Amino acid sequence: MVASLANSQTPEAQHAYADSRTKLEKFQSALNRLQSYLAPRAAYLDPVSLALAQHRGEADLHRLEDIAQCTTDCEAKKDNKADVVACSEACIDRSLVDRMKACAEPSWLPF
Repeated sequence: MVASLANSQTPEAQHAYADSRTKLEKFQSALNRLQSYLAPRAAYLDPVSLALAQHRGEADLHRLEDIAQCTTDCEAKKDNKADVVACSEACIDRSLVDRMKACAEPSWLPF
């Protein structure tokens, strides 16, 4: 699919591809930064806390999938844009968004 977007002739598809690439690069940079911070400290971290954090991350991923399905359902069920937006907004879990934002934009790291 990525190759088809990159080779597409439509400006919308080319923009979507460029936007996706930019987001992917941003998230990869954030992941690299988090790994660089955590890797040297891993031996000193509490394994139970790490397991709990992993479990929370997996639960957040499942919740994100539920939100994606909810917003997809909103788009399928609603006739006008205002109703779709209102329905989609009701799907969003703000605490999940805040937790994910902290990982996607790790400005809290010391370096």
